[in-house]
Amino acid sequence: MSDKKVQPLNLEEGVIELLKVQAEDNDRSMSAEANRILKKALQKT
Repeated sequence: MSDKKVQPLNLEEGVIELLKVQAEDNDRSMSAEANRILKKALQKT
């Protein structure tokens, strides 16, 4: 994985950014996935 624009502060941020891009194609499933990952990321801090 190489950085294209800005290096994310952590892996979860990068994943969420990818999910946001993909969410334009299939909104519901990707939003659910992003929410799941976001909850996991928030539990770590």
